Amino acid sequence: MDVSAMPTTNQPVIPVFFAIDDNYAPYLSVALVSLIKNASQHRQYEINILSDQLNAQHQAELAALATKNVHIQVVAMRPKFKQTMQAAHGKLRGDYETLTIYFRLFIADLFPQYDRAVYLDADVVLNSDVADLYDQPLADNLIAAVPDTFAADHAETITYVEQALGIPIGQYMNSGVLVINMAAWRAHGFSDQFLHLLNTYNFNVLAPDQDYLNLMTQGHILQLPATWNAMPSHSTVVKNPALIHYSLFNKPWHYDDVANDNYFWYYAEQSPDIDQIVLTQAAYDEADKEKDRATEQGLLKAALAVVMAGETNRLIAASKKAAVL
Repeated sequence: MDVSAMPTTNQPVIPVFFAIDDNYAPYLSVALVSLIKNASQHRQYEINILSDQLNAQHQAELAALATKNVHIQVVAMRPKFKQTMQAAHGKLRGDYETLTIYFRLFIADLFPQYDRAVYLDADVVLNSDVADLYDQPLADNLIAAVPDTFAADHAETITYVEQALGIPIGQYMNSGVLVINMAAWRAHGFSDQFLHLLNTYNFNVLAPDQDYLNLMTQGHILQLPATWNAMPSHSTVVKNPALIHYSLFNKPWHYDDVANDNYFWYYAEQSPDIDQIVLTQAAYDEADKEKDRATEQGLLKAALAVVMAGETNRLIAASKKAAVL
């Protein structure tokens, strides 16, 4: 789609980022349908799909969802990342394969044309205009985000967050829904600070990019209400959510008893991938569900193992080597 065909307004273009591979393309189509259905006709949206492994069919299907004011493009991350890493100042020097798991921490450098952006995981649906999320009053904060309710619901992850990371559990954010102050990240040398931490300390973390993001933005976070990242894993169901995030094991395309799954199926029915999604749920058997349960238990055990492993960020911070910018 030609961006020049988009209507002109006095308001800024709203950049939204997703990152997927072929496995997640059907669910991203549902997320995009929900975003488009709730988008204002008076705003302009630029959807950037970051991927190195998206086949031509999926690229075409996703691009076909574009409208006159919602532009959709697939961005191949490997060449873009390498180009930025090899730029004049070499800010992102390092091994590509190692750094890709932290790509969100480099997003401001990779896309210097944006001063602010929204990042969303692909396993979301929107019931409100994403412009309302983008327009949150960031001020000088580095991110806007919602506390991670999965972490807050388990004693093991509470122990990990508070003792290993040194962050109060109520201030530990989920990185699947973010408003990013890109201009501030660049001004603070965010990627340089991250690389310094990674190369100097490389302490054990459970959720690498989410944990480093939390460590580096503490004290500079606009905390959003749960309605902007309603996670079905939470013991309390958010009513009338603006955005539902089917995080971790709570996928409506795997289970038929997920909280707020009615929103997913409403938009999935309008997706070009509805038939595949229905088949995927039907094929998800008890063995798959047992693997999910085992993986969750393994995650909780790993959280405690990190605490017991020795040097953690909390100890580093206590030695006046804190990660916070």
